Amino acid sequence: MMIPTGTPIDVLTGGLAPKTITLIYGPTGCGKTTLCVRLVNNLIQRGYKAIYIDTEGNVVEEMFAKPEAVQLLYAESLGEQTNIIKKLPEMTAGSLKSVIIADTMTGHFHRQVLAAKDKYRAAKAVALGSRLIAQLAAIRKSLRGDSIAVVTAHLRSMVGESFKETEARKVADLIRKGIHEPTIRDFEKFVAYDPVRWLGGQGLGMHTQMRFRIWIESEDVRILQLEKWPGAPPYCVRYDSEFNVIGEKFKMDQLTKMKLLKEEAAFAVQKLAEEGIPIEEEEEEEEEVEAEEEEKGRPKKKKAKRAEVTPEEPPSLDELIEKEKKSED
Repeated sequence: MMIPTGTPIDVLTGGLAPKTITLIYGPTGCGKTTLCVRLVNNLIQRGYKAIYIDTEGNVVEEMFAKPEAVQLLYAESLGEQTNIIKKLPEMTAGSLKSVIIADTMTGHFHRQVLAAKDKYRAAKAVALGSRLIAQLAAIRKSLRGDSIAVVTAHLRSMVGESFKETEARKVADLIRKGIHEPTIRDFEKFVAYDPVRWLGGQGLGMHTQMRFRIWIESEDVRILQLEKWPGAPPYCVRYDSEFNVIGEKFKMDQLTKMKLLKEEAAFAVQKLAEEGIPIEEEEEEEEEVEAEEEEKGRPKKKKAKRAEVTPEEPPSLDELIEKEKKSED
């Protein structure tokens, strides 16, 4: 039996499965928190008790239809998050209809890892990985009867790159010593670009029973994609800012995926512009203004030369091997 959530999730799976943890991830600003709040509001109307753990400071009581039915807890550090989650089994004791939200589950883990020096980030992430899994186990232990849990995570993480770089060095060393022959799998693992990552990696993926990805299609339209649930095929559904479903379910094809990646990039640029960070479009506008000033006989303003930023290409295995040889020399 699935538990209806009153959100686009229901169109894909019929709801969430009892006593399971669901992962919802996507880029910043895609609406993870908004979806979680809507889900909580729909469930508390049906008699659920809600515990909302906010690690980013984005949620206030006024967002909930029945604030008295929601225990809103702020975790301002990884230690506070750990302590709150440890107490969850006790907090939900005797309740067969609880909904637990950890939003975001990975925020403080991410900050801890990025606070470490580059060469230690992978090791730091490994050390923290067991704590993340322990927290997920505590959440799972808190679920009884028709209770459910939802955790959110950011899309991108530099931690994944640290892992990849560390493993790539090891493989390059084995190749240099003649112990290992390069394979296509090496290329796919260390060189090919993977646009989907979240902090927590396999641990987070394995210890959550359902997984959804939110895509930004436009300013007002999102796509919810089912990525993990054996009871339903990997369909997608579009929805608007009011969570009204648009059209029918569909399967994501590669062309649509590439288009969505471009839309997300455009959305990110828009957010930067709103924060006052200059982007290329502004430079073009400046040139138009300068042309108008020149036509009017006014002197052309000098502007600082903008440094060109070229995106880095992922290193090839040969480059990694050469890097290992030079470091050894």
